[in-house]
Amino acid sequence: GRHSCGCIDKFGQVYTWGDGDRGQQNWIHGTNSNNDILVPTSNNLSVGSTIVFDGFDKYVFGKGSTSTSNVTFGSNTVSLDTKSEVFITDPHTYKFKIMDTDSVTYTSNVVSTVSRPTERVYPPKSGTHKNITTSTSANGDNTWTIDGALYGSGDYKASMNKNINGTNEWAYNAFNGLIGYTHVHTDSGNPTAAIQLHMPQKIKLTKYAMYSRNFTGEYSYAPKDWKVYGSNDKTNWTELDSRTNQTVTAWGSQLDHRDTKREYTVTGNTKYFSSYKLDVTANGGDGNYVVISQIEYYGDEQGFLSDDGYGKLTLDVKGDTGATSNITFHSNTYVMGAARDLYIKDTGEYSADIYGSSKHFLGSKTHTVSANATELVWNSNETQVFHPGSVTTEDLFGNAVAFDGNYAIIG
Repeated sequence: GRHSCGCIDKFGQVYTWGDGDRGQQNWIHGTNSNNDILVPTSNNLSVGSTIVFDGFDKYVFGKGSTSTSNVTFGSNTVSLDTKSEVFITDPHTYKFKIMDTDSVTYTSNVVSTVSRPTERVYPPKSGTHKNITTSTSANGDNTWTIDGALYGSGDYKASMNKNINGTNEWAYNAFNGLIGYTHVHTDSGNPTAAIQLHMPQKIKLTKYAMYSRNFTGEYSYAPKDWKVYGSNDKTNWTELDSRTNQTVTAWGSQLDHRDTKREYTVTGNTKYFSSYKLDVTANGGDGNYVVISQIEYYGDEQGFLSDDGYGKLTLDVKGDTGATSNITFHSNTYVMGAARDLYIKDTGEYSADIYGSSKHFLGSKTHTVSANATELVWNSNETQVFHPGSVTTEDLFGNAVAFDGNYAIIG
């Protein structure tokens, strides 16, 4: 409708959005509310229970938070309690039973292959954006939670290193999933900008895309030169891609906002990051603004177990902070509890059994350490010997011993 809209997602959840002054939203916000709903919002109604397979290794349930369920595969029947996400390991015919207060739902799915997801878009397009906070200031945090998505649910944060134009052209808009007139917009006199996104999970970036807010113009506001970086601590950034002279003279057929999509492949990247930064160093020629409707990052999800090549094995429990685990290597079983890192010295196959708190993990998750686990050692040459700049500099050589965590410098 003109002033209010509604839809039902693949999980059976009902969403509405619209103009609060017209009164259509009172059934969500309460009597006589005039709150506008700018993005599709769940009102906690459901048309029934559903189960969706993500095509890789996870089932997601659309059901009440207190509804219990179980799954049967082969000769096994496993209680899932109230968990709404299930990770599988092996191909099977999976049959689920959900015990709702007013219905019982059965579904069956034959899974022929199981793998970790590849080239999904982040943030995800499904799910509900909740608890949104925004900032008009340079480097101010924009935070939100994505709930009920097929993948990628959790807490997100975005920021831009420039003040925004107006009062609602926040960094959040670049990741709200709406391609069109919602956008991030720098304040006047800022033709460059660095926009950061921090996610609840790591991905290995394979490509990225951006959209314009105007499909018939504004070419000079679009990024022309930029670099893309990844980080896991929001401080140390690794360059993943660099582009120059990406000028725009027309947006495709210029029929709608999707014509403005510009997509770029990232080559040679082998690392997984949870934070990404688009650093725009030049726009299309306008001296005042950078304007972007959407930024999308596509990537492969990390496995449940990974190693750093230097003797540390890390367990990824996919956001289930209350999960515990055991890791087995040959005949040895290490009770990990809530720990996520195991320091090792032998190569071979390691197997993890994960006991989820909010998610269920069926079957053992394995990882093969193929490179020799080595220790970081001092070299027996002078590449790690530091020298003072001159006899008059304040290196304190001869007066002090300094430790920086990696080297001892003795003068």
